[in-house]
Amino acid sequence: MKVRVIKDFIDKNTKQLQKTGKVIDVTDTRFSEIRKAGNYVEPVQEDNEQAEPAEQVQENPENPKKNSGRK
Repeated sequence: MKVRVIKDFIDKNTKQLQKTGKVIDVTDTRFSEIRKAGNYVEPVQEDNEQAEPAEQVQENPENPKKNSGRK
């Protein structure tokens, strides 16, 4: 599960400083351990959908571009 760090802490397992705002991946068990120690992390909603594709540029139907192949 993905969680967002809301208060800096040193992870007892990795000995690394986890900074506020960082999103990390932890097991449900590890999430419970961290929450019991203090209010250091919060769950992040995971979207099952991929990020939306960039907007597609639509041509103006009144003035379509013509491609003659030569300039």
